[in-house]
Amino acid sequence: MLINISNNHSSSWQTNKLEMAINKYESIVDFDFPRIDPILSEDEINEISEDYYIKIIPYFSNADRFNAVHLMAEPTFTFCLVSKLLKKGIEVIASTTKGEIKNTKEEGEIEFVKFRKYSNF
Repeated sequence: MLINISNNHSSSWQTNKLEMAINKYESIVDFDFPRIDPILSEDEINEISEDYYIKIIPYFSNADRFNAVHLMAEPTFTFCLVSKLLKKGIEVIASTTKGEIKNTKEEGEIEFVKFRKYSNF
């Protein structure tokens, strides 16, 4: 199972991205993308990430190498939540893409390439 925390629910993913996720993780659960107000403090970001962490953990009660969290969110929230999940031994991945956005309305040719693991380097 793959938990998706991103601006795009899996129902809107490109076909190759969806197929790759289903082939590896069998199913996808979409979590709503957190709204991170830019005025929030680091402590408030930590609280939001902790709330997500608490929601995610029950999905991983049976450790399975085919379970992961797809996390594409606001950078400080992402860092905080990725750190918590990696400490727990949960795989966290991001999407990689190629192409370019042609204007500020995000119109353009953006193509999914692969999933890449977050890791402790």
